[in-house]
Order: sequence, then C-alpha cells, then structure tokens
Amino acid sequence: MSESEKLAAVQNARQKFNNALRGMERFIMNLDPARAQVLRDWLRSVDADGRPDRIESPEMDGWPLAEQIGVHLEAVLEARAAWRKTRSKSRPRA
Repeated sequence: MSESEKLAAVQNARQKFNNALRGMERFIMNLDPARAQVLRDWLRSVDADGRPDRIESPEMDGWPLAEQIGVHLEAVLEARAAWRKTRSKSRPRA
C-alpha cells in the first residue's frame, strides 16, 4: 500500500469516527440536560484520549433510552477503534 493510500485510509477512518461523534451529538441534544452533559463529556474524552485500548462507556442504569444511547456509544467506539487501527498501520515501523 502506497503512502498516499495509507493516508487516504486514515483520513477515511477519521471521517467515519467524526460522523459517529456528530451522530451521537445530534441524538443527545434531545436528552435531559444533565444526562446529555455526561455524554458530551464522554464524547470529548473519547476524541481526546490517545490510548489505543477500548474506552469504557458511561454508566446508564435506569436511563430512559439507554438502549438507543448504547447503539450510538457502540458506533462511536467501533469507529474510534477502526481509526486507531488504521492510523497505527500507516505509521512507519522502526
């Protein structure tokens, strides 16, 4: 795979991650403000955290729409993992 193809793959994966983040942001705009803030804080940490390991989802026991929120959380986590994997594969090995 050429360097330009690697870069394109990383950019594509990052775009998918960004889309997942935005999709969840749109969804949480309709939630209770306190719960929405918890999820916004989580989204910021997921985007800023450079660790390659999986980040835990926030605790949502008893939350209305927890199942739908979980679907969005999982989409964000999957897109993040794909982006990180693609990015690590595109880096030169020492």
